[in-house]
Amino acid sequence: MSDSLRIVSLGGSGGFGLNATLVVWRGEALLVDFGAGYPHAGMLGVERLVPDPRPLIDEVGRLHAVLLTHAHDDHCGAIGHLPPPWRSAPVYGLPLTLRVARDRCLEAGRSLTAAALPEEGELAIGPFRARFVPVAHSVPQSSMLVIDTPAGRLVHSGDFKFDDDPVSGSPTDRDRLRRLGREGVRVLLLDSTGARTPGRTPGERLARRKVADAVRGVEGQVLATTFSSHVDRISAFLAAAAAEGRTVGLVGRRMTEMARHALELGLLDPPSGLLASPEEVAELPPRRRLWLAGGCQGELGSSMTRISFGNDRLVRTGPGDRVLISARVIPGAEPLVSRMIDRFLRTGAEVWHADDHPGLHVSGHAAREELREMVELLAPEFVVPVHGDRRHLEMNAAIAASASAKAVVAESGEWLALGGEGMVRGASVDLPPRLFDASGREATADEVRRRRRIARHGIVIVVLEGEEGVRVDAHGIAGWDDDPDLRREILTRAREIAAGRRGEGRPPGALAEELARTLGNLLRGEARFRPEVIVSEPPREEER
Repeated sequence: MSDSLRIVSLGGSGGFGLNATLVVWRGEALLVDFGAGYPHAGMLGVERLVPDPRPLIDEVGRLHAVLLTHAHDDHCGAIGHLPPPWRSAPVYGLPLTLRVARDRCLEAGRSLTAAALPEEGELAIGPFRARFVPVAHSVPQSSMLVIDTPAGRLVHSGDFKFDDDPVSGSPTDRDRLRRLGREGVRVLLLDSTGARTPGRTPGERLARRKVADAVRGVEGQVLATTFSSHVDRISAFLAAAAAEGRTVGLVGRRMTEMARHALELGLLDPPSGLLASPEEVAELPPRRRLWLAGGCQGELGSSMTRISFGNDRLVRTGPGDRVLISARVIPGAEPLVSRMIDRFLRTGAEVWHADDHPGLHVSGHAAREELREMVELLAPEFVVPVHGDRRHLEMNAAIAASASAKAVVAESGEWLALGGEGMVRGASVDLPPRLFDASGREATADEVRRRRRIARHGIVIVVLEGEEGVRVDAHGIAGWDDDPDLRREILTRAREIAAGRRGEGRPPGALAEELARTLGNLLRGEARFRPEVIVSEPPREEER
């Protein structure tokens, strides 16, 4: 495979988020996107997931550059966590994307090695030549990538849709795509997010009209939320507020950051005085207020969640108010969003969610007919579906096959090799993501598993005190306090093991391991408890 172009997803294939794709020719590489992911319910205490390419670094060799397709966190939000050997690689993207990437780097305590795109638009990077091609999506300045390699042309679709009359920016250019197809495309990496959605995705102007309808005639204040990166939707709320004589207050760090970037780049141009500080908006009559907050997925700690609990110092909802949630529910966030809506309803506010009010949100992703159209325009030799779980990848592969393209489904960590004879599968490598909590500290998978076990089954703590003493405490175990015989048996067995093993010259930790294993088995067998058993040993003399 030395003369093959090698492609591997570091994340985003076989699951949502963590979008990152590595393209390698003879040890020289490009990285397309490096996005964050979000934890499922079992990842207790985890706030963010980050792709982990470290198992591949020695094999890859030199990373020439990182190319970012757009400003969504699932494509650029992990850029501050590139592994050390890759941090010197220049990062290319359009201005809004680079601003968001810089914010994420600052959050991680690092700087961004950003590079300006040349005026002619083509980058010469090692053995590659790359171009950013504008596409319509739900964040401005989104791009697909055309990458010419020694093995032929590769196109990465990024996230896109065909919106012939976008609110901002240019439509996805069919004529340009058709020309690229005539010139020859070997591989198309194709967004699969909308592969299970029939038909075509509505344009953003529909959402703009629905937002105006939703704001019109509300007697009290309006509290609205959407994805903080959705500049066109933010613009829609600003326009609706202006039409109704409302002043807008921004709530939440991400929402405020994105609005500031968009204003400075000329992507938002509200009338003078429309935006005011939260303190100024709070002084206005309810009929004059529109709050625009982050947290449309009900994330813990987000502005919308805080407001729904009544914990915001300025924003409270009540009868006569309307809450507008202009966003789809990301898979896995359904319980959070549902509970957040319930809390708002209990205040007496009216709640409009996009699921119940069609058009209040429209997707930024191509649906089935548009995916097929993209394949037909580019006429690639191979289509590799990306961005989605296995169902989405398989559906996208079927769409590509219906347009006479060869589809290859590969999940994250599965190498594909493109050579003169076609595309073949290479070795597969396990690439579990890195896990970070809200403070930015990294947690191991074992630590998260232990948290989950403690949360489900409780914890038993065995404390070895001095040369003789043993103490057993338990927390979170139903019925523990009502079963003195079990407590006595556990304590007796712990003392027997400790007495028989102390002073044997065993390696550090051996006694703790035996106690944890034996007591865990005893609890499972005698009482059907499955707690986490932790043993605390005093330090040895030589360790003091």
